[in-house]
Amino acid sequence: MFQQKKFIPVLSSVTLMMFYVFLKTGRSPLAAECENTGSVKGGDVIFLRSKQKEDGEDMYIYIGRSDSGNNEYPTTTLDSSMAVRFKVIIFGNIFENDYIGLQTIDKETIEQENWKESRLTRDRLGKFKDRDRLYYWRGSGYRYGATYKDYADSTKWLIERASDLSKVGPIQYNEEVYIINGRNGNILALFDPPFLTAKEDKEENPFTWEFVKSCP
Repeated sequence: MFQQKKFIPVLSSVTLMMFYVFLKTGRSPLAAECENTGSVKGGDVIFLRSKQKEDGEDMYIYIGRSDSGNNEYPTTTLDSSMAVRFKVIIFGNIFENDYIGLQTIDKETIEQENWKESRLTRDRLGKFKDRDRLYYWRGSGYRYGATYKDYADSTKWLIERASDLSKVGPIQYNEEVYIINGRNGNILALFDPPFLTAKEDKEENPFTWEFVKSCP
């Protein structure tokens, strides 16, 4: 299903790539590979990745930078250095069946351009009724008019454990979870790659994610 290009590793080019990414983003392209343990809490800065299989081998899909247009549509990437960081919006630890917000703190597009100033407050990931693809909009604290009264729930995401259902306590880093949209009850999943959607429930498409710690 997924295709990856094969590259011959060349030390000098890899070193240059790492330095370039650090200059552009202020963080190492290996930031997603630091110690990934403990409970996920409100205020934590994280990446989201999905563990998949291709030809019997593990591969990871990350939520990456946005495709700019009328809205900012997040895309997916196999390159951890291109993953965007989210701030987890909740008070305290995340427990099963808690709702969280996902606020991007990397407001960059694929073209490396900054978001337009008028869109800087549109930083909450949501599934809205006017689009199949997920995009960024204002958070649940924004006062929407009657036309957009369901938008507040569109940026809320319910967290459910996907693997060890007998487990109790806070959600942990590196634990498989379903991320379910608060408006329509469908899960965060791939859509017309490289985009994302929430069009199907977990029985139709049991797509899971892991919280990955973003390290300084």
